[in-house]
Amino acid sequence: MARAAASANPAAEVARPDGRVELADPAGVAESRYANPALVPVPVAQRTWSTYNYTALWVGMSHNLPTYALAAGLIALGSPALGDRRLLANPHIYIFVWLGFYGGLLGAVAGVLVAGYWIINRTQLDLAALYQAGGRYWYAAGWNWRAVVATVVGPVLAVGGAWSAPGQGPFPAGGLIPFLKPLYDYSWVVGFAAAFLVYLITTMVVPPSRGARSGRNRQGRTDPAAVDG
Repeated sequence: MARAAASANPAAEVARPDGRVELADPAGVAESRYANPALVPVPVAQRTWSTYNYTALWVGMSHNLPTYALAAGLIALGSPALGDRRLLANPHIYIFVWLGFYGGLLGAVAGVLVAGYWIINRTQLDLAALYQAGGRYWYAAGWNWRAVVATVVGPVLAVGGAWSAPGQGPFPAGGLIPFLKPLYDYSWVVGFAAAFLVYLITTMVVPPSRGARSGRNRQGRTDPAAVDG
């Protein structure tokens, strides 16, 4: 009877004693032509997420302005688990120290993304190749060293001079790297600009090698496949 009811309503839920909820008939939803495999709720038995997965979720959400506040709240709620309750105890530390430092790191990531997508690739994206080993985005054994260098240089300039007032944070008042202290007040802009320029320049000076193959992405635009040695 329960099985028949679940089949009649694939979206029916089952609440477990520990508070977790799952679909009564996940296969019924997955078989629907409207279902997206990436969005179908995961059965409890397959939920093997770790701290890394939640951290990746928070970082990804913080790039989206409408969910920035939610991401910040999740990070704040998670901070006691990381052993640093000062983020919650002092709003000054949370807003001006933690978010300023974190923003500098994300600014560098944004600089690489903007340079790569809008300037270097001219908004051309081969979706299928993103998941192909040896494809145009494989570069050198899966690493694009230009992006790695830019993602390192940007944060060093952005947060290398991180400082906080005495008693208001973990950083020295003179800055971690004193001569970079003036840049820390503009950490996001500095990280973005530095990573953007480094990635753009290194790609122009040492461009990825292009293969002879070509492919068509889902938008119907033809893109050359590439392997970077």
